[in-house]
Amino acid sequence: MLKKIHHHLLTYKLYNFFWNMLLTFDFRRNPSDLTPLQIKKLLTFKPNVILEAGSHNGLDTLRLSINFRKSTVYAFEPDEVNFEKLQKNTRRYVNILPFNYALGEENKKDVSFYKANNAGLSSSLLKEKNHSIEYPSIKFEESKIDMINPDSFFRKNNLKIPDFAWLDLQGYEIILLKSSPMLLNSLKAVYIELTDNLYDSGISIEEQINFLITSGFSLEWRGKLIKGNTNALFCRK
Repeated sequence: MLKKIHHHLLTYKLYNFFWNMLLTFDFRRNPSDLTPLQIKKLLTFKPNVILEAGSHNGLDTLRLSINFRKSTVYAFEPDEVNFEKLQKNTRRYVNILPFNYALGEENKKDVSFYKANNAGLSSSLLKEKNHSIEYPSIKFEESKIDMINPDSFFRKNNLKIPDFAWLDLQGYEIILLKSSPMLLNSLKAVYIELTDNLYDSGISIEEQINFLITSGFSLEWRGKLIKGNTNALFCRK
């Protein structure tokens, strides 16, 4: 009996070890993207609180949790199907706190949300603009979700304001930051998706970059623009 228990414990430990190693090193190769490990190497500080907006199924959430073990990760995902996957995938990680909200300009129920048929990867609070031209196979269906403003969320719950944010909001990132001055002023770095007229935000990529630069950030890294989409890392000067 003891041998059997020992065998199961060893198997569990080995499984956790290799799973954590896989998530830590993340072997993706994408010229428009950085992994949490790559971001960790570029940052000059250790985040205390991480805000992840657009957590999808939680795989990047796990990578953030493992690479920044002493950080608390607040993970927001509005889509109910993906939120269930997020909860399931992160349930063993005590430093991940998932929430089924869209982060937005205000606290509001029954907000329009445009859900994409690619497992929600392209879903957005914004209507698509040129997305159907660049990605004609991806279709959107309007649904309703609940929205919460991050300043309101952290203030109401008496929580520490994040000093690092990972924003994957399909064109809504700058709109969110403009409506959240407390969050913006607290951030030491932000990893952000940049989209070029894929969604109806009315904000060009250069305008998105200029907003962050005039807000006290410098552009640390910018990925290759592929079909109207890339990512960038900004760090506080």
